[in-house]
Amino acid sequence: MLGTTHLAGAAAAGLAVSTGLGLELPEVAVLAGGSLLTAKLPDVDRSENAGPNHRALPHSLLLAGGAVLAGTLVGASYLSSAAAPPAAEGLLASVEVAPELTARASALVEAGYASAAVAGLGTGYLSHLVLDALTPARIWLLFPGGSKVGYPLLARVGDAREALVRWALVILSGLLVLGVWG
Repeated sequence: MLGTTHLAGAAAAGLAVSTGLGLELPEVAVLAGGSLLTAKLPDVDRSENAGPNHRALPHSLLLAGGAVLAGTLVGASYLSSAAAPPAAEGLLASVEVAPELTARASALVEAGYASAAVAGLGTGYLSHLVLDALTPARIWLLFPGGSKVGYPLLARVGDAREALVRWALVILSGLLVLGVWG
Protein backbone atom coordinates (compact mmCIF):
# COMPACT_ATOMS: atom_id res chain seq x y z
CA MET A 1 0.00 0.00 0.00
CA LEU A 2 1.02 3.56 -0.60
CA GLY A 3 1.64 5.83 2.38
CA THR A 4 -1.37 7.98 1.54
CA THR A 5 -3.63 4.93 1.71
CA HIS A 6 -2.20 4.02 5.12
CA LEU A 7 -2.84 7.57 6.36
CA ALA A 8 -6.43 7.50 5.04
CA GLY A 9 -6.95 4.12 6.71
CA ALA A 10 -5.57 5.33 10.03
CA ALA A 11 -7.78 8.43 9.93
CA ALA A 12 -10.88 6.35 9.19
CA ALA A 13 -9.97 3.78 11.85
CA GLY A 14 -9.25 6.47 14.45
CA LEU A 15 -12.54 8.21 13.76
CA ALA A 16 -14.46 4.91 13.76
CA VAL A 17 -12.98 3.84 17.10
CA SER A 18 -13.67 7.31 18.54
CA THR A 19 -17.27 7.15 17.33
CA GLY A 20 -17.70 3.65 18.73
CA LEU A 21 -16.37 4.73 22.11
CA GLY A 22 -18.53 7.88 22.13
CA LEU A 23 -15.56 10.17 22.74
CA GLU A 24 -15.75 13.94 22.94
CA LEU A 25 -14.01 16.09 20.32
CA PRO A 26 -10.70 16.67 22.22
CA GLU A 27 -10.33 12.92 22.85
CA VAL A 28 -11.17 12.22 19.20
CA ALA A 29 -8.40 14.56 18.11
CA VAL A 30 -5.91 12.79 20.37
CA LEU A 31 -6.99 9.29 19.28
CA ALA A 32 -7.10 10.11 15.58
CA GLY A 33 -3.82 11.99 15.83
CA GLY A 34 -2.21 9.02 17.55
CA SER A 35 -3.44 6.71 14.83
CA LEU A 36 -1.92 8.96 12.16
CA LEU A 37 1.42 8.92 13.99
CA THR A 38 1.75 5.14 13.76
CA ALA A 39 0.03 4.61 10.41
CA LYS A 40 3.33 4.06 8.62
CA LEU A 41 5.35 2.65 11.51
CA PRO A 42 5.41 -0.95 10.20
CA ASP A 43 7.22 0.37 7.12
CA VAL A 44 10.01 1.93 9.16
CA ASP A 45 12.47 -0.64 7.75
CA ARG A 46 11.34 -0.17 4.15
CA SER A 47 14.41 1.67 2.88
CA GLU A 48 16.82 -0.93 4.28
CA ASN A 49 14.70 -3.98 3.59
CA ALA A 50 12.81 -3.71 0.31
CA GLY A 51 12.83 -7.46 -0.33
CA PRO A 52 10.32 -10.14 0.60
CA ASN A 53 11.41 -10.09 4.26
CA HIS A 54 10.09 -6.54 4.63
CA ARG A 55 6.78 -7.99 5.75
CA ALA A 56 8.34 -9.94 8.59
CA LEU A 57 8.47 -8.75 12.18
CA PRO A 58 7.16 -5.17 11.71
CA HIS A 59 4.10 -6.55 9.91
CA SER A 60 3.19 -9.23 12.43
CA LEU A 61 0.40 -9.15 14.96
CA LEU A 62 2.93 -10.38 17.52
CA LEU A 63 4.89 -7.12 17.35
CA ALA A 64 1.73 -5.01 17.16
CA GLY A 65 0.30 -6.69 20.25
CA GLY A 66 3.60 -6.33 22.09
CA ALA A 67 3.86 -2.66 21.18
CA VAL A 68 0.32 -1.92 22.36
CA LEU A 69 0.90 -3.88 25.59
CA ALA A 70 4.22 -2.10 26.27
CA GLY A 71 2.64 1.29 25.57
CA THR A 72 -0.26 0.49 27.88
CA LEU A 73 2.07 -0.62 30.69
CA VAL A 74 4.32 2.42 30.36
CA GLY A 75 1.27 4.69 30.18
CA ALA A 76 -0.35 3.06 33.23
CA SER A 77 2.92 3.30 35.15
CA TYR A 78 3.26 6.97 34.22
CA LEU A 79 -0.33 7.75 35.22
CA SER A 80 -0.01 6.01 38.59
CA SER A 81 3.06 8.00 39.63
CA ALA A 82 4.06 11.63 39.62
CA ALA A 83 7.16 10.96 37.51
CA ALA A 84 7.76 9.14 34.27
CA PRO A 85 8.98 5.54 34.65
CA PRO A 86 12.77 5.18 34.39
CA ALA A 87 12.54 3.44 31.00
CA ALA A 88 10.48 6.30 29.60
CA GLU A 89 12.84 8.92 31.06
CA GLY A 90 15.81 7.14 29.49
CA LEU A 91 14.05 6.93 26.15
CA LEU A 92 13.13 10.60 26.20
CA ALA A 93 16.69 11.55 27.13
CA SER A 94 18.21 9.33 24.45
CA VAL A 95 16.19 10.79 21.59
CA GLU A 96 16.35 14.36 22.93
CA VAL A 97 12.69 15.13 22.45
CA ALA A 98 11.92 18.77 21.78
CA PRO A 99 10.83 20.55 24.99
CA GLU A 100 7.63 21.82 23.30
CA LEU A 101 6.61 18.28 22.35
CA THR A 102 7.30 16.99 25.84
CA ALA A 103 5.26 19.83 27.35
CA ARG A 104 2.34 19.10 25.02
CA ALA A 105 2.47 15.37 25.81
CA SER A 106 2.50 16.15 29.55
CA ALA A 107 -0.50 18.45 29.12
CA LEU A 108 -2.43 15.68 27.36
CA VAL A 109 -1.66 13.25 30.19
CA GLU A 110 -2.67 15.80 32.81
CA ALA A 111 -5.93 16.43 30.93
CA GLY A 112 -6.74 12.70 31.07
CA TYR A 113 -6.18 11.93 27.39
CA ALA A 114 -3.43 9.32 27.83
CA SER A 115 -5.76 6.37 27.22
CA ALA A 116 -7.04 7.96 24.00
CA ALA A 117 -3.43 8.49 22.88
CA VAL A 118 -2.48 4.86 23.57
CA ALA A 119 -5.63 3.65 21.81
CA GLY A 120 -4.79 5.85 18.84
CA LEU A 121 -1.25 4.52 18.56
CA GLY A 122 -2.53 0.94 18.52
CA THR A 123 -5.32 1.79 16.09
CA GLY A 124 -2.92 3.32 13.55
CA TYR A 125 -0.54 0.37 13.70
CA LEU A 126 -3.33 -2.18 13.35
CA SER A 127 -4.96 -0.25 10.48
CA HIS A 128 -1.66 -0.54 8.60
CA LEU A 129 -1.66 -4.31 9.09
CA VAL A 130 -5.29 -4.66 7.95
CA LEU A 131 -4.61 -2.68 4.77
CA ASP A 132 -1.42 -4.62 3.99
CA ALA A 133 -3.38 -7.86 4.42
CA LEU A 134 -5.31 -6.79 1.30
CA THR A 135 -2.17 -6.99 -0.86
CA PRO A 136 -0.82 -10.15 -2.52
CA ALA A 137 2.14 -10.16 -0.07
CA ARG A 138 -0.30 -10.43 2.89
CA ILE A 139 0.99 -10.26 6.51
CA TRP A 140 2.34 -12.74 9.02
CA LEU A 141 -0.13 -13.63 11.74
CA LEU A 142 2.71 -14.51 14.11
CA PHE A 143 6.31 -14.02 13.09
CA PRO A 144 8.65 -15.95 12.95
CA GLY A 145 6.21 -18.84 13.10
CA GLY A 146 2.74 -19.24 11.76
CA SER A 147 1.47 -18.48 8.31
CA LYS A 148 0.60 -15.45 6.26
CA VAL A 149 -2.97 -14.21 6.36
CA GLY A 150 -4.91 -11.84 4.19
CA TYR A 151 -7.33 -11.41 1.38
CA PRO A 152 -5.45 -10.18 -1.70
CA LEU A 153 -7.89 -7.60 -3.03
CA LEU A 154 -5.23 -5.54 -4.78
CA ALA A 155 -3.18 -6.70 -7.76
CA ARG A 156 -0.23 -4.44 -6.97
CA VAL A 157 0.68 -1.33 -5.01
CA GLY A 158 -0.71 1.87 -6.49
CA ASP A 159 -3.22 0.24 -8.83
CA ALA A 160 -6.74 1.50 -9.48
CA ARG A 161 -8.18 -0.73 -6.76
CA GLU A 162 -5.91 0.87 -4.19
CA ALA A 163 -7.07 4.32 -5.29
CA LEU A 164 -10.67 3.11 -4.84
CA VAL A 165 -9.88 1.82 -1.34
CA ARG A 166 -8.13 5.10 -0.45
CA TRP A 167 -11.06 7.26 -1.63
CA ALA A 168 -13.56 5.00 0.14
CA LEU A 169 -11.60 5.54 3.37
CA VAL A 170 -11.51 9.31 2.84
CA ILE A 171 -15.29 9.35 2.23
CA LEU A 172 -15.86 7.15 5.30
CA SER A 173 -13.82 9.59 7.39
CA GLY A 174 -15.89 12.50 6.09
CA LEU A 175 -19.14 10.70 6.86
CA LEU A 176 -17.96 9.90 10.38
CA VAL A 177 -17.06 13.54 10.98
CA LEU A 178 -20.37 14.77 9.57
CA GLY A 179 -22.40 12.15 11.42
CA VAL A 180 -20.86 12.87 14.78
CA TRP A 181 -20.19 16.61 14.65
CA GLY A 182 -22.37 17.73 11.74
